[in-house]
Amino acid sequence: MTLADRRMKELDNPSLTENDRALLRCHIAADLIHAGQYEAAREALGDLWPGVGERPDVKKLPPVTAAEVLLQCGVLTGWLGSARNVSGAQEKAQDLLTEALRKFQSQGKRSKVSEAQYELGMCYWRLGQYDEARVVMREALKPLTDDDIELKAKILIRRTIVEVWENKYYANQE
Repeated sequence: MTLADRRMKELDNPSLTENDRALLRCHIAADLIHAGQYEAAREALGDLWPGVGERPDVKKLPPVTAAEVLLQCGVLTGWLGSARNVSGAQEKAQDLLTEALRKFQSQGKRSKVSEAQYELGMCYWRLGQYDEARVVMREALKPLTDDDIELKAKILIRRTIVEVWENKYYANQE
């Protein structure tokens, strides 16, 4: 049994609130997305996510939970939309991610803002807008501290993908 499987079993806990259950689904999905298991992540979100490019109904959720749901739906829309060649998926992903970013900003969630920004950068990359991807990812790094080592690493890896994609192996990094 994998960690994701064990965490999915936690969803059966009757003492979980709707908010706790939504956050758990998002955390499981985020782990699966990071592992490149996009279909499993889609399943983990369950009824929180109506599908690629669709906006989830987050009206009844607290702001941070709503932002987390929007973030994970935006990320999946970007990756699955790209894999399935869904027209307009990246723009829809950007809309979801931008909404998540704004909600995280309003709640003072600095590291989540950075996470939403680097995911936006990946949408730009998938659209071939490499300069925009660089700018957004550079901005995502600025507010992070030494305590955010894992998030910094993820952003730097994604920035490297952009540079390698453009054959800019020796370009100066700011």
